[in-house]
Amino acid sequence: SATLLILLSIGGSVIFRKFRTDFSVGIFLGIVVVMSQQMIVLFSVFIDRANNTTNRSEKDIDNALASFFLFLFVIYTVFAFLLFNFRDKIIRDPSAATKYDPNLENDQASMGI
Repeated sequence: SATLLILLSIGGSVIFRKFRTDFSVGIFLGIVVVMSQQMIVLFSVFIDRANNTTNRSEKDIDNALASFFLFLFVIYTVFAFLLFNFRDKIIRDPSAATKYDPNLENDQASMGI
């Protein structure tokens, strides 16, 4: 689970910096939704463990982890909602950077502005 969270962070950084196409943002959105659902499943697992254990220290740890996973569920859900609502502003048209406009000055036309 922790490895997936780290890979999600690295992958999200790469997507937002280099590959802001509709396909890659859509894949990233799907992965964020899946991770959100995984957090709610882990929350329910640790709540059940906390309720069924007799060891006090295990109960405290399980409750802490359940709270953490609930927090992550809320964060990922809000992020997925925002990413879905603002995906049109995030997605960069890949053909816009390669269009040539002869009416622009040479410096601007070569940069794709």
